[in-house]
Amino acid sequence: MEIFGKECHPDLFRIYLSFGNLCYTEIMQEDRAYWPSWAQFLQDRGAREIVASLLEGAGPLRIIASQLMFAGAPFLGSGGAAHQCQALADLLDNQEKTTSFVSFLREEVSRS
Repeated sequence: MEIFGKECHPDLFRIYLSFGNLCYTEIMQEDRAYWPSWAQFLQDRGAREIVASLLEGAGPLRIIASQLMFAGAPFLGSGGAAHQCQALADLLDNQEKTTSFVSFLREEVSRS
């Protein structure tokens, strides 16, 4: 088996994959932890449905916005704002996450 171009034992590869999935799952859950506060922020400003529609229709503009956010994140330091900026940039960069967030926004609207 090869990991990053280096030969390794198959068991090590399985451990690497398991660890990678664990970290990815933790990151996904951490990103989603911000969703309720983002949804409430948008709801308070009456912008939840508008933002959901914009996210659905933004296409390549989402990618550009995410790259700008990735570039600007270091200027926010290492606090909560930087983490939220990173989470939002990840969301915009990933179509599946964006679709899930739009669904989350729309479910929250139907509950309200």
